[in-house]
Amino acid sequence: MRDLDKNPNCLVRMPVFLDATCNGLQHLAAIMRDKNLGNQVNLIKQNEFSKPNDLYTKLLKPINEEIRKIGNTDPKYSMLANVKLERFNVKNPIMTKPYNATIVGMKESLIETFN
Repeated sequence: MRDLDKNPNCLVRMPVFLDATCNGLQHLAAIMRDKNLGNQVNLIKQNEFSKPNDLYTKLLKPINEEIRKIGNTDPKYSMLANVKLERFNVKNPIMTKPYNATIVGMKESLIETFN
């Protein structure tokens, strides 16, 4: 990256060298050449009038639906039937998953958002 400061035409061999939107998922999208995921994490330019995509917000509905499904089908977890997580609750667990966050680590991150 030091060469890039000296020469703007320098060949950069990193798929994503800027910390940006869902950057762990950006790395995965670039490595896998996944255009759909790349679009979701703003690697693919839309047009000048497009707003940036927000994967965290997009994932809220399916995450909440799955949690409520458990609450509605398992009496032991009935208190989950009315859960409505917000973007700030899910951002860190989603963001850290590509960096090998553990289930325990994601749980602790989620718990912190409620304190």
